[in-house]
Amino acid sequence: ISSTVQQALPNYFHQGFIQADVNLDYAKPFSILLSVDSGAEMASRLAQQILVSAVEVNHALCFRCADLVMGGNLFTDVYKLIPQFPAKTGGKVYTQQTDFSDLINTLDSVAGKVREQRGSYETVEDFNQSNNTKIDEYLTVAYISPSQYHNSDYDRLRILMESSKKNGMSFILIGSPETLEQFADFADYQIDCSNEDLLIGGEAALPFSLENAAPLTEERLNTVIGLLESAEIIDTTYEAHPSLHTPFFEMNSDEAIRIPFAIDKNNNPIYFEIGGSAPAHALIAGSTGSGKSVALHTLIMQIIHNYHPDDVEIWAIDYKAVEFAPYIENRTPHFRVIAHDTSNEFSLSLIDKLNKEYEDRQSKFLKAQEDTGTSITDISDYRRVYGKHSMPRIVVIIDEFQLMTQAVTEYNGAEDYRTKLENILRLTRAMGISLVLCSQTIASGLSGLSEAARGQIGCRLCLKHEDENEIRETLMLSGPTASEIVAEAKNLRRGQGIYKRALLANEHSKDNLAYEFLYPNILFLKDSVRSEMIAKANEQLGDDFTQKDVIFVRGGGRIAVSEKERHPLQLFMESGYEQEEEEGIEWFPAAPTTLEDFYCLKIENTAAANILLVGEEDNLRESIVVHSVSGFLMNPNTSLKVMIIDENYPDRLRMVGHLQHLHSDRLEMHIGVQSCLEVISTVRKIRPTPGRNEIYIWYGLDKLKNELFLMQQDEEDDEIETTVAPESREDMMKDLMGFLSEINGQSTNQAAKGSETGNLSFDDCKEILKRAFEAGPENNKFHFVIFNNRKAIKNSGLVALDQFENRMGMRMSTDDSYDLFGSSMAVNKANENTVIYYAGSGSVVPLRPYLIPEQSWYDKFNEALRNM
Repeated sequence: ISSTVQQALPNYFHQGFIQADVNLDYAKPFSILLSVDSGAEMASRLAQQILVSAVEVNHALCFRCADLVMGGNLFTDVYKLIPQFPAKTGGKVYTQQTDFSDLINTLDSVAGKVREQRGSYETVEDFNQSNNTKIDEYLTVAYISPSQYHNSDYDRLRILMESSKKNGMSFILIGSPETLEQFADFADYQIDCSNEDLLIGGEAALPFSLENAAPLTEERLNTVIGLLESAEIIDTTYEAHPSLHTPFFEMNSDEAIRIPFAIDKNNNPIYFEIGGSAPAHALIAGSTGSGKSVALHTLIMQIIHNYHPDDVEIWAIDYKAVEFAPYIENRTPHFRVIAHDTSNEFSLSLIDKLNKEYEDRQSKFLKAQEDTGTSITDISDYRRVYGKHSMPRIVVIIDEFQLMTQAVTEYNGAEDYRTKLENILRLTRAMGISLVLCSQTIASGLSGLSEAARGQIGCRLCLKHEDENEIRETLMLSGPTASEIVAEAKNLRRGQGIYKRALLANEHSKDNLAYEFLYPNILFLKDSVRSEMIAKANEQLGDDFTQKDVIFVRGGGRIAVSEKERHPLQLFMESGYEQEEEEGIEWFPAAPTTLEDFYCLKIENTAAANILLVGEEDNLRESIVVHSVSGFLMNPNTSLKVMIIDENYPDRLRMVGHLQHLHSDRLEMHIGVQSCLEVISTVRKIRPTPGRNEIYIWYGLDKLKNELFLMQQDEEDDEIETTVAPESREDMMKDLMGFLSEINGQSTNQAAKGSETGNLSFDDCKEILKRAFEAGPENNKFHFVIFNNRKAIKNSGLVALDQFENRMGMRMSTDDSYDLFGSSMAVNKANENTVIYYAGSGSVVPLRPYLIPEQSWYDKFNEALRNM
């Protein structure tokens, strides 16, 4: 027989065996059983060869590898592929019983989704041939054991194999003949790998050689890696997707805000969905370099592109102080708030602002209900009555939001900010307010929030992250597929993500899940493209939008007061400004670290309502004085006297230089000790001045004692010289006349001046100023005293802290902070840009002094003073 066969098939007969190619069509699903008795080397080589060949033909093929017998050693050749492409491979070899159960769960889930996707198509192959969107195909290679623990998993595996052709699934199962027997009915090929020469099963078993199943070479594997990398590379530049370049403002948010922010592997858009019928709020997490910043800018720009500013408005809150700053200079009317700061006060003011927006909208709903007689319970009802642009939906994007929840946790005042934040998350859906919370540390950001509040954050996007707990928290993972998704998230590339999309009630999957996992490739918009889109959006809008009172906060750094258009100093120059109350004074020392446009202190006519400024930061000190004086001058019923005790120090000279830019006959400058003593003598008597305020600004009081000592020495030297020198008859007569005039109460002007000023001792000054500081404010006479440090206050011997209810300090030592404020607040909150205001009760307010004004600002301010 052998010679007959050899003569008939000379090209296929070799050394007693028939050689023939066994070709698998990798474009179609297949099932192969490889039976082994003890060793599995041949089965391992053959299975890995088939796997690599299948991947070479179909670069998009997903595959899973399980080894329940050899602990993963079956896949020694292809192992390097597995962690490198977690989205395709699950990121690991499944080696444990629980792992294998998870794998079967994953395949069950995939099969369910495939059935939904292919719809009326008989097979995945039919669907993929007819559609641009492709359904993933899967190949599972598993070395299974006869363990009884896997019986239920094997039952489900048989069901999967039975429908594998329809669902685009291929299987290579390796095991003993007894273990594989239960799968024989669903196998295309059965191969006996027990001997060196393999036996391919069928009606007539044919032996064949494994010559072509040699171990895979490094070169071939590297080629496959290159093919897979190329297959995964998707051009995410915005310019590469013209289908997204639709006309501006064509979408509307009536049902929900749907933002085309990414594409899938088939270049189809993926929408970020929040508000309305979609989840109220969203969460985005990713480690450094994951592409989180790209995602935030893309969301912002796609809102600008697709939605009218009267339909959707943006609040951009940036705790890192780098992301959203460019939108201050180059923005569209979509923005109502652009702010970056890290202080707790800023976070609390943001919560207050959101809470007020919620209450304002609720009031509008109630009024609209009264006016129309119809039920208006949410923004959709309101817009149906008054028009879709009558009330915009709000998207609040908060980067590094954990600083906000941290501020809530650390706050120990009277307000219940935890409840306010919970209510914002739970109740603002109806008001059309959605929060997009972003962070690297989601777990800490969500700590302290109730489950009800967390449950409102239904839209979840996880970018690449190394921390398993952060991934689970971000995607709210549980169940059998969690570990596989965690592995995928760890191995994502920059700009890739896992998006847990909440399904609407009418599109729940057949397994009753209310969500699905999508794998977006986030669109990237270059700076030049963003600038061009903003310019085009503004051009398209023209004046066709509702003006908003925009709020800008440049936290961490200082700004010019001119940036705050609604600051009273700016309003004074534009249209005039009147103090709200006649009594007391308004003080505008510096910018707030909150969302407010300005910080105003109302100083009333009460005992000791004076101001004390302490700090060694020259520029901050000078700014506070300049803007304080400017603010005081806005009140026409206020006059100021500035006393610089010792003019021979650079910081004093600079202060004089700044204040000399302000021109008003209500501002007096007294430079030098003699001139300042004249002022001290005038405050000896305190008389009320109803309707008029007098403000005395003192700088250098710590030098007064020494200056008086030097003056006294000069006078003594003059007396010695007078005694030694022969006295003329004329001088003697002059002294006599002076003596007689003094007796008669008719002293000359010079004599009067000498008695009131030149003869003032330090103790006289101390007593006069003590009474002035204590009783002055009740009589409309306020004192503003400046020292460079706490030591200077002590050296002055003139100031008691209880005479100054209003204290402002710069960064200082812990001891000085406790002396001045009774706490370490100046140490904890003050820095090179920030001072603190303290008005007792242990609480402080951080403020950021404005930049020293330019000459043009002074010119405009002086013109406004002249026109009062």
